[in-house]
Order: sequence, then C-alpha cells, then structure tokens
Amino acid sequence: RRVVFHNIGLKLFSLVMAVCLWAVVTQDRLEAHKTRAVEVRPRVVGRLASGFAITGVMADPARVEVTGPARRVDVVDSATTDPVDATGLLSQHTFTTSAYVSDPLVQVVNPQPVRVTVFVGKSSGGSE
Repeated sequence: RRVVFHNIGLKLFSLVMAVCLWAVVTQDRLEAHKTRAVEVRPRVVGRLASGFAITGVMADPARVEVTGPARRVDVVDSATTDPVDATGLLSQHTFTTSAYVSDPLVQVVNPQPVRVTVFVGKSSGGSE
C-alpha cells in the first residue's frame, strides 16, 4: 500500500503527461478521414529548342482521388506530377510519370501512372 501512495503527486503528473502526449501524437489518427478528387497539375521542366514554345500541357487522368485527415485534405487543391523534361522537344510528346501530394499525411488513392502530354509549336517570338 505504501508503494502505491509514495510520490502520488509525481505519479499522477506523469500519468497526465503521458495521456497528453498520446493525445497529441494520435490526433491525426483519431480525426475523421476524407477522400476527394483533386486536379493533377503536370510539372514540366527544361528548355525547348530555339523557336519553339509549349502551347499546352495535358494530364491523363486529369484528376486523382486523395485521402487523409479531413482538415488536411480540405486544403489540398491539386496533386503534382514528378517533373517531365521537355528539353529539346520539337513536337508533341507524351511522358509517363506519377502524381503526388506534398503533405505526407495525404496520399493518392490507388496510385496509377499519369500520362503527361506536352504540346509544342513554333513560337511567334523566335525563341523561348
């Protein structure tokens, strides 16, 4: 009996601290999850050949579903693709890549390859 009540204040304080830490660490796991569709925004890098410009970019699929804690999913406005390199393109080209969300607690549902088509045409200015 003496062991139970010895330093009871310190033991109660430790118990309260442990419960508070548990609540902070598991907060996102206890929060309701949400799934919704967001736009896929292709990321195109590189320089085209002189006299050519990107006239359009298309992602297929154009939207992906993301899931995670509701308050985190609500602020996600799009998924981004891994960069595709358009260096030296002279005409339309399709790349296969992946989409992701920068928030580590929000994930793409059932990730599939994303086809990014870069449309290229002659630039009116002569160079990019």
